[in-house]
Amino acid sequence: MEQEEKKHLPFYEWLVILLFCLILLVISLFAWLKPSSAPSWNESHTTNSTKIKEQGILTVTISGAVEFPGAYDLPIKSTIQDLLNKVKPLPEANLSKVKQKSKLKNLQQIQIPYKKWLTIIIEGAIENPGPFQILEGTRYPDLIKLLNVLPEGDIKPLNRKKGLIREGEVIKIHSKDKVFNHEK
Repeated sequence: MEQEEKKHLPFYEWLVILLFCLILLVISLFAWLKPSSAPSWNESHTTNSTKIKEQGILTVTISGAVEFPGAYDLPIKSTIQDLLNKVKPLPEANLSKVKQKSKLKNLQQIQIPYKKWLTIIIEGAIENPGPFQILEGTRYPDLIKLLNVLPEGDIKPLNRKKGLIREGEVIKIHSKDKVFNHEK
């Protein structure tokens, strides 16, 4: 009869197992003794609902083309315009489709889009004629402020133009001298 050999773990393997169990025990004790500071979904939902009812405050989050994105607590009857006054929209913010008079809802998330860049062509009495980039929604009088018009350039016709500048539009700045010669 062959004797069955009993297999034993070496001492260092027992030591590793014991150390692993000890670490698990310490972690469990810390988790059990110190309750989590993060509220559960149910607690945060209840807290937020309570805050709305008791304090008359709602929480909204805003991101995108604003100077100060993030979460804000506002009075219940606040509008998107009230929120925009706090977050300061950037000059390139596209507010054309944002309903600023709409009332905010609790936990609402708002994304303010950026305007697109348009390329137009500037010709005539201007320092740097050629392609020029402007933000979508730019009006003709606003364009004049962006251009380096030569002293002989006549900007009056542009000031009278209404509407928004379109992609690929060619804008000619006539010379006052030419206009004067045509009137003779």
